[in-house]
Amino acid sequence: MELFLNIIGLIFGFILLIKGADFFVDSSSSIAKKLKVPTLIIGLTLVAFGTSLPELAVSFSASLAAKAANTTADIAMGNIIGSNIANLTLILGASAVMMPIAVKKSMIKREFPFLIVITVLIAVLGYFFQSDQQITQLEAVILLICFIGYMYMMFKTDKENLIEDIHIIDTKKAIILLIVGLIGVTLGGILVTQTAEYLSIKVLTQSFGVNQSDAQAFIGLSIVALGTSLP
Repeated sequence: MELFLNIIGLIFGFILLIKGADFFVDSSSSIAKKLKVPTLIIGLTLVAFGTSLPELAVSFSASLAAKAANTTADIAMGNIIGSNIANLTLILGASAVMMPIAVKKSMIKREFPFLIVITVLIAVLGYFFQSDQQITQLEAVILLICFIGYMYMMFKTDKENLIEDIHIIDTKKAIILLIVGLIGVTLGGILVTQTAEYLSIKVLTQSFGVNQSDAQAFIGLSIVALGTSLP
């Protein structure tokens, strides 16, 4: 019965994450538009940030839980790596099977090389992860600089494609949706982390004798990553 409740809790956590992120993006974009924030800036910040909220919430929650327990954040790392793999293989592959995806030459020339560079950078940093088993502040700063550089590149070279139609919502309703969205994402991240930890221990560690760290990494790479990638 406890196992069943945790599976239901995991599914409910994903629902909170997905709907919370949707509420956050829609409401914050509407508020920013009413404040006369340029649409381009909204697309580069709120929309870009909001679509990654599920992964961010789960990884942040898992990292805090690991720090409190003085263990490695295997679910967090598994989710980050797994969600990217799922996006590039399952999501892209399934979408293209149903309908061919047209890709602009500008994207092939610009985004693909950047993706390769970042992948190589992560692989290089991963070599250092093995020695100290942690992502240092310096390595974190390097990754953030790369992200800022990518956003700047998008701003300079692809302005037209970044502009999206923004649905205007009544201000009071938008504020309520914003608060509900943030609460949903926060609670969803905590719920997914806790239930994923339980499932990794109950199913993989106790039933199959898998090392707890490896079990959490597997759950993060598979179930959690897939759930946070589906939006």
